[in-house]
Amino acid sequence: MLNNNKTNKRFGWLELFGPSALLVIIVLIMGTLAVTGAFPAEPTAGSILADYVAATGGREAYDRIENRVVEGKLVIEGAGITLSGTIVTAKPNLSYTLFQSDAIGTIEKGTDGSLVWEKNTMSGPQIVEGPMREFTLREGTMDKLAYWNELYSGAELDGSMEVEGRDCHKVLLKPETGEPVTLYFDKETHLALRQDITVETQMGTVPVESLISDYREVDGLLLPYQVSVGNLGQKRVITTASVKHNVDLPADRFAVPADVLALLEPAEE
Repeated sequence: MLNNNKTNKRFGWLELFGPSALLVIIVLIMGTLAVTGAFPAEPTAGSILADYVAATGGREAYDRIENRVVEGKLVIEGAGITLSGTIVTAKPNLSYTLFQSDAIGTIEKGTDGSLVWEKNTMSGPQIVEGPMREFTLREGTMDKLAYWNELYSGAELDGSMEVEGRDCHKVLLKPETGEPVTLYFDKETHLALRQDITVETQMGTVPVESLISDYREVDGLLLPYQVSVGNLGQKRVITTASVKHNVDLPADRFAVPADVLALLEPAEE
């Protein structure tokens, strides 16, 4: 049996990290960028996004992918905790995430494209509503940035910044509501090296900075295999072990669990 004080302490950062924030990490792991159009002499947000998709395989390669299964691990630095993870996504915005460890049990999150839910060993099942639901559906769209102009109201070039010793373009993606997503693209390789985002968690609004690295070729696409996520002094490293595309998934893979559906039933008087 786990020591309650130690468990509660660990779940303090878990709530800050939040099952809801796991989907943000999923996006960081597998997020891709695309836009069509001409390449102007002077860079714009659109041309920078187009450079990225060209460098990572091209729009046609992204269009061929209908679903993705990612296996990997999440290491909580300083806490001595490692979680094994499975992430399943399918177009347009279906997802299921499972992280688990002996230390903290199981964390699950998913959406059938409409209802967003989550549950973990400590808090049980929950339905995600309001702004966090909209955020999750938008940011959880598979290869969301390959179709960014369908999800965001616009994109803006916001100067340059050095990231990990590399000169990068800074691009803002602006949703209809909520804070913009900030991305940093290497001016030489055109790869995304960092993403900044604001996440609504159980502990309030939290800025999340993610460093993206270790790009590898999978089915004609370059995908990042490591993401280092930091917020409020906490650091988590997500490492991908394998990626599979266009997998024959069970018909109920994205079905909402029965204990979550039960929350929709009216309470008996």
